[in-house]
Amino acid sequence: MGVRAVKSRARPVADPFPSGIEPMLASLVHRLPPNPEQWTAEFKWDGVRAISYWDGSSLRIRSRNDLPIEHRYPELQPLGRALGRRKVILDGEIIAIDEHGQPSFPLLQRRMLVEGYDKITRLSRQNPICYMIFDLLYLDRFSTMGLPYLQRRELLEKLGLQSDVWAISPVRPGDIDASYAAAREQRLEGLVIKLNSSVYEPGRRARTWLKLKLVSRQEFVIGGWVPEGGTNTRRVGAIMVGYYDRGSRELIYVGAVGSGFDSQTHALLTSRLRPLEQKQNPFAGKPRKQGARFVRPELVAEIEYRRWPTDAGLQQAAFKGLRLDKPAHKVVDERTGPS
Repeated sequence: MGVRAVKSRARPVADPFPSGIEPMLASLVHRLPPNPEQWTAEFKWDGVRAISYWDGSSLRIRSRNDLPIEHRYPELQPLGRALGRRKVILDGEIIAIDEHGQPSFPLLQRRMLVEGYDKITRLSRQNPICYMIFDLLYLDRFSTMGLPYLQRRELLEKLGLQSDVWAISPVRPGDIDASYAAAREQRLEGLVIKLNSSVYEPGRRARTWLKLKLVSRQEFVIGGWVPEGGTNTRRVGAIMVGYYDRGSRELIYVGAVGSGFDSQTHALLTSRLRPLEQKQNPFAGKPRKQGARFVRPELVAEIEYRRWPTDAGLQQAAFKGLRLDKPAHKVVDERTGPS
C-alpha cells in the first residue's frame, strides 16, 4: 500500500521533446465505414503534409520525408508567437487556394520548388497559403500520440489557433454522411475518416485512418519521358510512370501521362528529368514508347486519372505536380492495401 501511495503522489515524468516524427498515414477505401458514430471525418486537403515543431522559441516545419520547409513559408513564422511559451508539435497540411476558393496543388507547387529569399517573399504575397492543422502530437511536456483521437482533437481546439494563414481543420464527429456531401459539394479531393479511439502511429498506414477519394489520384514514380513531337524534341511531352511492387520491389509500368502540362510545367519537368537520364530501363518489362528516354527513378508525380483497370494502365490521366515530400521507393499501388 505504501509504495502505491507514494507513486500516486509522484509527478508524471515529462516526455522528451521529439524530432523526426514520421506522419501517420491513411489506408485507401472505396466506401464509408460502418458504425459511423465511432468515426470522425475530415476533409482531404490537396496540399503537402507538414509537421510543425515549436519548442517555445523557434519554429521548425518538416515535410513528410523530414526535410526542412519553414523557409519556403515565411508567413507561418508567427504561428510560434500564437503558441506562446508552450512546447507544441502539430500535424497538418499546407494548401494554396485558387481564385475560386478551391485548394490547388499546381498553385502550391510554385511555392514548393522556388529558391531564394526574394523569390520566396514575392510568392508569399502572390500565392498565399494556409496551414490546415488536424492533429496535436505534443503539448507542454508530454506526448499526446498515445491519447485517443477525439481527446487529441479536444486539446488541439483549446489552443485557439485561427488566422488568415492557419486554421484547425473542421470536423463532424459521427456525421460522416454530411461530411461526404459537403466535400462533394465543395469539389474537394475526398475525406480522411478517423476512428475516434485511434492513437497516433508515426509512419504507419493504419486501418484506423481511412481515406475515401472523390477524385481518383495517386503518386507514381517517373521512370522515363517522351519528347514532344515537331520542333520541341528537347521538351517533355509525356512522362512514363509506375509504382513499386510490394513483393518483388520491381518498378511496374502503368503508362505515359501527357496531359496536365502548361509552359511552366514543361520547363520544370525538363530541367528536373534531363540530369537523371540513363540508358537502363528502370521498369520491369519493356514499355513500348518510341523515342523514350529513361531516367533514374527518383522523382514522384501526383497523377489524377479516370480509370485504372487491374489488367491495364492508367486511362485519361493528367499530371498534377511533383511530390517532393515522398521518397520514390515508398510509392506502391494504394488500391492493394496498407504499405
